[in-house]
Amino acid sequence: MPREKTNDAWTEYQAPWVEETDVPFGYRVESRSDPEFGFHTVDLTQRGGHGACTCTHFQIVANPNFRRHGKHIPYAPKRQGVSECAHIRAALDHYHQHMTIPMLSTFKNGITKGEPNAR
Repeated sequence: MPREKTNDAWTEYQAPWVEETDVPFGYRVESRSDPEFGFHTVDLTQRGGHGACTCTHFQIVANPNFRRHGKHIPYAPKRQGVSECAHIRAALDHYHQHMTIPMLSTFKNGITKGEPNAR
């Protein structure tokens, strides 16, 4: 029987629901650990672009880890020393899927569909 790989735990991760807000790079992310709370607010512009969240895990564990280690350690279930929470990871994934990938596709296929700029 093959041994379980370290990253196999990642496949168990179920991303929380993410909504965009009126604030640029701001998101409302579902709270799975505290359903009564509802949503946490994530601002991806904080901490040099690594994001900040209003959840307890971020305040007590992730942000102090970021200051202690001085670097970004991405979220994964059961990973020690992480510097982001599941809400930041979900917001970053949402941003990547709905902003970065379409933008790169646009660049790849040409920004304008009209005539190219003459120089």
